[in-house]
Amino acid sequence: NSDKLKHIAAPVKNGNMQRNQIVTPKSVIGGKKADLALFVTLRPPTESMKQEAYGAGFYTPEAYPDHHFPKVQILTIEEILNGGCADYPCYAPEVTFQRAPRRRSRARRNG
Repeated sequence: NSDKLKHIAAPVKNGNMQRNQIVTPKSVIGGKKADLALFVTLRPPTESMKQEAYGAGFYTPEAYPDHHFPKVQILTIEEILNGGCADYPCYAPEVTFQRAPRRRSRARRNG
């Protein structure tokens, strides 16, 4: 309803990812005005990486104040291949979309 696009930054990390690399998406959120940051990585995150990501807080959509999404998320390639995906608001209030007027079609007459 705000007429503003929402952004998800998704840096992809190769090899061994470390806790200090989680700071990057947090700064991307502020610097690039992304609402969420998703890390895609080959290896599972360590516990300290998960804590760092959790410490970034949550995104709450204006239209759905009771819904909260982690601002920084870590997803492995394996999780993606097994059907996993980012946790983000993939819905919009009805006011976002304008509805086309309904029209009745005339029956064609064969001449």
